[in-house]
Amino acid sequence: MNPRNRHTHAADVPALLARAVGLHQDGRLAEAAALYDEVLRRMPGQPDALHLLGLIKARGGDLAGGIALIRRAVQGDGRQAVFHLNLGRLLDAAEQWADAAGSYAEAARLAPLEAAHHQMEGAARARTGAVEAAARAFRRALLLVPDDADPALGLADALYDLGRPLPAAAWYGRAAALQPTLTLAHFNRGAALRDAGRPGEAVTAFRAAAATAPTLVQAHEQVAGLSHALG
Repeated sequence: MNPRNRHTHAADVPALLARAVGLHQDGRLAEAAALYDEVLRRMPGQPDALHLLGLIKARGGDLAGGIALIRRAVQGDGRQAVFHLNLGRLLDAAEQWADAAGSYAEAARLAPLEAAHHQMEGAARARTGAVEAAARAFRRALLLVPDDADPALGLADALYDLGRPLPAAAWYGRAAALQPTLTLAHFNRGAALRDAGRPGEAVTAFRAAAATAPTLVQAHEQVAGLSHALG
């Protein structure tokens, strides 16, 4: 190929990429993938094509292939928070939680005002047992979305795992107040209060759990057991 043809091929890449993205958005994934492949043939290492082709590969069941492609996208352009975020999601799906947490943390560093990045980092760190780091990530999320029950519940779980039942109970209560039908928040608040030596308050929390999920046998058992102990 002469230099002019190489230049023409490279100049065509933005148009090809735009067509591929349009097909991708329309759900025509096989056609989009073929165009992403053509973009990469003409411009090896093009980060957007690597990232989007990686998503298609993963969606088609090739999780390892998707991870490998998005890793290459990150190597080519590490400034894109969305690359790190989607790499984290695929690593999460592959149960590579430590690596997922690192990717989410990088996404959070690049886009610190996106609460979801901190929330997902916290969840991934909790799965690895890095509970202190998980608690910090959930707190960062809560600074951005104080009325979201999910990071409140995540922080409560982390505090409970750290052996701090009373602060955990407070955050479980916050999650339950934000989402009254959240059975897990009521039940875990009861467990935290029970462990903190507050059986009367624990009974109230377990009753709330039973009210939101009447078939939850464990909640009824806790009410009965604690009520018996209280006389």
